[in-house]
Parts: sequence; structure tokens; C-alpha cells
Amino acid sequence: MEAAFHVRTIKTTLPLTEEQKTFVLDTINHAAQVFALFVKLANEHHATSYTHLHKFGYVPAKTLSPNLPTALLQSTAQQALACVKSWNSNHITQQWKYRGTKKAQHNYIWLRL
Repeated sequence: MEAAFHVRTIKTTLPLTEEQKTFVLDTINHAAQVFALFVKLANEHHATSYTHLHKFGYVPAKTLSPNLPTALLQSTAQQALACVKSWNSNHITQQWKYRGTKKAQHNYIWLRL
């Protein structure tokens, strides 16, 4: 049997400098661009396999955002492909029409920069 436990969330503010805030927002913007690129590639190639789309998207994504760490780039790409796959399975009549149109609200981030 699994043990039951409670999870609590604590909200706190981080005292970030303006330089740190800019760095976090730039990272979010670059990740959003990589996400959009891989959604576009998935729709073009009708594939959600990261190993298949890696050869089409890694170099353009790295060129698009060279300062984004590779691990973050790869995980963002995998999340984009997972969203496309989920969309396709939940919207049978509209497959391959997911555009990933939700934009990050830069005025409100969980960290409250």
C-alpha cells in the first residue's frame, strides 16, 4: 500500500537584481521560440518523435537561441512534441492543427520578478 502524505506549497519572493530578471526573461523567451519551432516542425513532418525531428530542428533551434543550454533546449523540444501528440490524440478531427498559440505572460511569472 502507498503511504499517504501531504504536500504544502510556500510562496516566497526572490530578491533578484535587474540583471537576473533580464536573464530569466530572456531564457523564457528563447525557450518559447524553441517550443514554437518544434511545434511547427511536428506539424510539417506529421511526426512527434524527438529522435526523428532532432535532425531537422536542433541546428535551427541552436542558431535561433545560442545562449540557451542544450539540456533546456532538448527538454523544451520534447515538451513541444508531447503537446502536439496530446493534441492529436484528444482532437481526432483536427489532428496536426495544433499551433501552440499560448504566449507567456511576461508581466506575471510565478517568481513575480
